Amino acid sequence: MSGIRTMLRPIKQPLPDGRGSDQRGGEPIRAATVRERFSWARVYRPLALLLLAALPALAQTRASAVFIDGASSQVLVNDSVKLSATAYDSTGAPIPSAQFTWTVSDRSVFTIDSKGVVQAIGLGWADITAAATGASGTLRLQSVPSNIVVKPANQTITAGDSLQYSADVLDVNGNPVPNVSLQWRVYGPNAGQDNVILVDANGLVTTFGWGTFYVEAYFNYTVGSGPFLPRFFANTTLTAVPRKTFQAKKLLDGTAVRIGRASCRERV
Repeated sequence: MSGIRTMLRPIKQPLPDGRGSDQRGGEPIRAATVRERFSWARVYRPLALLLLAALPALAQTRASAVFIDGASSQVLVNDSVKLSATAYDSTGAPIPSAQFTWTVSDRSVFTIDSKGVVQAIGLGWADITAAATGASGTLRLQSVPSNIVVKPANQTITAGDSLQYSADVLDVNGNPVPNVSLQWRVYGPNAGQDNVILVDANGLVTTFGWGTFYVEAYFNYTVGSGPFLPRFFANTTLTAVPRKTFQAKKLLDGTAVRIGRASCRERV
């Protein structure tokens, strides 16, 4: 305690030789006392600042549960939505003073700021978490396109030919989203599989027979069921017609042949 009192004694007047004196009547202040002052300041000033910074958190009521509300489970890519969170204490009463820290599980799909504003920056899904003192809550969101446009649309080709397809994934403003990996499939009426048409991973369609088919581009999700889409897709029709050299022709019907034979017998 004597060291603390020495630290807090104010310097009264300098002595004739330039040294300082304390309140007790002209005793010279040791150089070590000055060093002690700076030493105490270096130790306790950071601790005091840390304590002041922690006071708001210490004053908060501990939450038992946190719930997040959003307008929809889907967000159009390049659009943003505002989420709200509410913390509840052990009695079920809301905590108006609760403060939240927002995080997102997949930053390639969503971003979120300190106010709970989420922006969809890519296709996919992610869990949004709001953490308060004592508890946290999670909301799952899915980022979806506004449309997929398959090109070229409604084509007719000759059986045996191939046709290259592409697709644009559109955002909330109708602009193409770059670098989206789509999958392709082709099928016949009633979604039936058909062995006379094939499509590769790059959208190249090859026909081996004729008929009307659907060419589909889709983005596959792994988010599961419930309010979420398992996939987002779009399609167009493709008609394959026979080559002219292989078109069926009617030669003679049975009736005409029988009459002809009868006429020949009569002549004999």
